[in-house]
Amino acid sequence: MAQTRAVVSAMVTEAGLVGPAIVYGLSSLVYPATHLARVDDHAGFAAAIEAARRAQEETGRPPIKYREYFTGISDMSFLGHRPPEAERDLIAANTPIASLVDRAGADALVFPVVNIGPWGREFHQRLERVYAPYAFEELPRFLREIARRFLG
Repeated sequence: MAQTRAVVSAMVTEAGLVGPAIVYGLSSLVYPATHLARVDDHAGFAAAIEAARRAQEETGRPPIKYREYFTGISDMSFLGHRPPEAERDLIAANTPIASLVDRAGADALVFPVVNIGPWGREFHQRLERVYAPYAFEELPRFLREIARRFLG
């Protein structure tokens, strides 16, 4: 953060900006979007999740919604994903501090990642909380059903 502030401060000074301004740029690690449907050879995993989701609804338990993307920031973005070279180059070229560029190794593993997590409020904040009946009853049951369907 200190490196970014120093670079932005130098840029503002060099540009001769005075008063309020909006500075837009890349200043930290990028959280790449993970998308299960993009990985064709993991269709069986996606099918197991969907079948378990439908089975959950058919039993009368609370429905589980499917969303293409998790709209928050998640550490899972770094798991199983290696962005295409062009995307990595674009991010690197637009990050003014080389030490802030996160480069996945050529041997990084690629595997499906989904966010099937607890339901709650104020994620990653001081008053973060989960809805206990879902987190400790429904969610484990749902995960067990996915594993059963996928692993056999």
